[in-house]
Amino acid sequence: MASQNVPLSSGRTNTSKAAISGLNLNLKPIDEYIFEGFQKQFLRIFEARSVWVSSTDKLPALKRLFEDGAKSYPYAFFTLNSWTESTERGNNTESARRGRLVALSDDQIRGFRMHSLAVDFAVTVEFVTNDYREILRYARRWLMARRRGHFNFDVAYGLSHFGISVVPSESITFPQKEGDAENIPEYVATADLIIRGHISDETVVEQQIKDTVQITGLLKEEPKPGTEVWRFRRSAVRPEMNENVESESNES
Repeated sequence: MASQNVPLSSGRTNTSKAAISGLNLNLKPIDEYIFEGFQKQFLRIFEARSVWVSSTDKLPALKRLFEDGAKSYPYAFFTLNSWTESTERGNNTESARRGRLVALSDDQIRGFRMHSLAVDFAVTVEFVTNDYREILRYARRWLMARRRGHFNFDVAYGLSHFGISVVPSESITFPQKEGDAENIPEYVATADLIIRGHISDETVVEQQIKDTVQITGLLKEEPKPGTEVWRFRRSAVRPEMNENVESESNES
């Protein structure tokens, strides 16, 4: 399973009052990294470059895909069809309101929390090549990778980790195109899949981290001779302060 690491220094500049005072960070949302991660995973499995499209006119997307050189085969188009909130994975209310810790300041006193939702992305994949044998090879790899779970990958977003599962369709279609003697013949394989991912706010909010929790045992009555009262000092951040036990009184 491949892993995509997210640099938390990336993203657009946040010019809000909270950001200026150092209270939050503006980062790329996790869904953008998930889409990039799926492209990398697709390249590993099928050795085909890909591009996301948002229109039936795929020519602009094709130019973006091959802006560094001449057009080459095979390649793939990804079309994002829908987003659906998933109610089966985790507690969306908790993750949307409270969020999860994704970064710590250098002094480990301040943390930054990301608010997210579990979302299923419906995607259509069109695989294009000029070799019909390549289409059949692609169909074999698709079905085998689906059964083996090779589409799945990980996204490490700061201190948090997200396992992204992909559910490909069980069938692939091969739409027939009209013959054109003037152009190179192209063959297309079309299939659908669901990316079980997440979306997040672009802004991660600062939160003060409690460095030490002190618990003192109290008695309703005055301690009797020979009674011991203990204080526990614990820190979730500094290992050297993980536990320190002090005896207030000790009589043998």
